[in-house]
Amino acid sequence: HGLQGVSRQCMPMQGDALILVSGFKCPPAPAEVGGPSGRRLLKVSLDGSTGPDYYGPRFPPGTRRSSRFFLTVSPGQETIYLSGFESEGADGEVVRNTIWRAKWPDREMERFAGPVLGEGTNALTLNNPRGLACDSQGRLIVCDYLGDRLCLLSPQGKLEKTLPVRGPEQVLVHPQTGSLYVLSIGDRGEGGMHGNARVEFKAHKALVKFKSIDDFAETARLKFPEKPLYVHDFGPHIALDASGPQ
Repeated sequence: HGLQGVSRQCMPMQGDALILVSGFKCPPAPAEVGGPSGRRLLKVSLDGSTGPDYYGPRFPPGTRRSSRFFLTVSPGQETIYLSGFESEGADGEVVRNTIWRAKWPDREMERFAGPVLGEGTNALTLNNPRGLACDSQGRLIVCDYLGDRLCLLSPQGKLEKTLPVRGPEQVLVHPQTGSLYVLSIGDRGEGGMHGNARVEFKAHKALVKFKSIDDFAETARLKFPEKPLYVHDFGPHIALDASGPQ
């Protein structure tokens, strides 16, 4: 069912189903959903079953397997946003620094924000965007990882503001309180070799809580132990229990 070789990813809920990026061994899709070409988004129920809406939009042309993906859905659960694509072509930087969006059961994704869209004050240049989250107004919060900031985008893709955060990698928004939870890598450190493997030494990694995207005051910080991190490692993953205000 396309779940073999699934990359590490942040999987959002859409109704009672998970939205995820297919594995690199995804089998050909039927003709009614666009045919066999390429990997795509998939929808899987929490009990592991799949239905007629299993196959979603295909990857953008020219993209390849990535070691990590970040996904989120809009409050009405109609629009899916995704970052983390890679490309081996000449447009690699454009693909890597673009936010994509789609609606189920669209066959294709479209560029939503990034280095090729917008002019003047609406232009947005991202530098390795990672985590994504939507607030209750449908605005998209983007972790601009190497840009050391959060970017707040309107549902139309207009840049509303940026907020300084060192190395933001993942972000979650509490749907009731609007509180913001950001996984931050305060010091990306230096790379080096550990045996035959390349490692990057990550320091000051922490989960930081802010009052809201509009009242950007830090209210709590949970620090993680420092340790070498292999280049292809990723984590920790964070999830939010939104059943209560805390």
